[in-house]
Amino acid sequence: MKILGIVGTRRSGKTTTITMLIEELKKRGYKVGTIKTINCPVFSMDDPKSNTARHKKAGADFAVARGKGETDISFPRSMDQNEVIERIKGEDIDYLILEGDLSASVPRIVCAHTREDAQKRITEKTFLVSGKIADTMQTVCGLPAVSAFKDISALCDMVMEKVNDTEIPIQLNEDTSANTLNCMHACENDRKSTPSVLRDYDFDKEVNRKDTNSVKWDLANGALPMWIADMDFEAPPAVKREVLKKALEGVYGYTCLPAGWHEAYISWWDRRHGLKICENELFFAKSVLAAISSAVKSLTKNGAQIVLLSPVYNHFYKSISNNNRKISESRLVYDGNEYTIDFEELEKKLADEQSEMIFLCNPHNPTGRIWTFEELERISFLCKKHNVTVLADEIHCDITKPGKKYTPFAVANTAGAAFLTCMAPTKAFNLAGLDSAAVFVKDDNLKQLVKDGLIRDEVAGANAFAATAAVAAFNEGEGWINDLNAYIYENIEYACDYFKSNIPDIKPVDMEATYLMWVNISKYGVSSKEFSRIARDRCGVYVTPGDEYGSGGEGFIRINVATQRKRLEKGLECLKKVDEILKKEDENV
Repeated sequence: MKILGIVGTRRSGKTTTITMLIEELKKRGYKVGTIKTINCPVFSMDDPKSNTARHKKAGADFAVARGKGETDISFPRSMDQNEVIERIKGEDIDYLILEGDLSASVPRIVCAHTREDAQKRITEKTFLVSGKIADTMQTVCGLPAVSAFKDISALCDMVMEKVNDTEIPIQLNEDTSANTLNCMHACENDRKSTPSVLRDYDFDKEVNRKDTNSVKWDLANGALPMWIADMDFEAPPAVKREVLKKALEGVYGYTCLPAGWHEAYISWWDRRHGLKICENELFFAKSVLAAISSAVKSLTKNGAQIVLLSPVYNHFYKSISNNNRKISESRLVYDGNEYTIDFEELEKKLADEQSEMIFLCNPHNPTGRIWTFEELERISFLCKKHNVTVLADEIHCDITKPGKKYTPFAVANTAGAAFLTCMAPTKAFNLAGLDSAAVFVKDDNLKQLVKDGLIRDEVAGANAFAATAAVAAFNEGEGWINDLNAYIYENIEYACDYFKSNIPDIKPVDMEATYLMWVNISKYGVSSKEFSRIARDRCGVYVTPGDEYGSGGEGFIRINVATQRKRLEKGLECLKKVDEILKKEDENV
């Protein structure tokens, strides 16, 4: 029997799965080969840099590639998927094992772009396994989906059992990966159809949120809402499934954290951001804002000074003033393109004997900056030097430009400054209404103070859905978040092109993170409040005035682009009307 494995991703974890599969199948006497997919770099089996070389080392007998490369079977890049499938069929392959995620690459070679065609193409000789662990059955495109076991021998037993009796012709995991987005973008015609056919989510699908008690939509008074940080996309399928399952229990009494809550956070931050967290360092909180207010009361004295890098998230100001502390702004430097920290000014603020804490928004809202390791490390040294506690709000950390990585403050805290980090799945997975967050505290001196404060302020208890949704998001939403980031940053690129071509007096700041565009409107000579008022009342789009974000926010507006492309296009057309109104009024003066 000859077996052909398709590697759908280039991530090391998936490569490990396929190499382990190869080794186990070879032990059982099977002939095994591998394939590289559309638009992925293809190397010869002897190239030490390639995954193909790993497969050869594991015992693969042959390799197949579409594109350039010295492999046993090579398909020209110009071949369409029908030709590829026919070519594979002609290679006398007994069984086709698809290893990897349900991404753009795998279905494009094996499937078509309709449910019917997908089911026709998937034969009894096709089987998929994934390194992802799941305990529940799922269906994708009407086909059963089961994830792999940790035990590779047991996995192979399952593969052979199912292949031999052909009761389950294919198993599909709904996850995707960042690397396979390159494959998705290879064919522009495929991009729009692939998500809706081979996934259980579609970011282009418009969701009607009017009259649903939505703060974003129901307070907009008929205008298109592009203000508050709340996305118009449905949550990941796994989250919806688990929330529905919880809802069907019918009893919503006092709820403790599920067994997997800590591990879900720990695993996500480790594999995604390289941050190591121990279970006893992580505490549940109802929201990041609740955790911030509680920490202010627990870790600073009444009347103490808290430093902000402004312009910054407007609710920081309320968290300080509402708790009878003083605001100390260190203004960021804007060079007309991006923002940087004035470290000389910052040190003056931190050196003030009344300064006890700094709120560090990382990535930064609203400027979209991802602070570098060096910037964070410098903050670490200054705070250690002046005995100032760092409160890092990292709620936006998972919404980043594809290819950009954020560094957690904890990773760059080489000076050992006292710190706590507030984190949550709510911004990334659109779960703000479920009140779910966590506080990471490593310092033993702060740990008990923070924990006691959360309990004292009655924000340490989970509602029936909060923790359940968080676990599902972190354990099964990685592919969704990768695709979301790609969609959001396509929206940002579209908006930037629109401004450049149609409204050149509106200049967006370069965005590295968040779905909230920070836009310079100072050329119009009106306040951001007046610009936003005209946009809402006369042009039908609701954006946020920049002066709400403190010093340095004047002359800017913030625009939420986490919405369907059609809605974004409508919003930009509304801003074009604002431009026309202000220019006409200027001419009449």
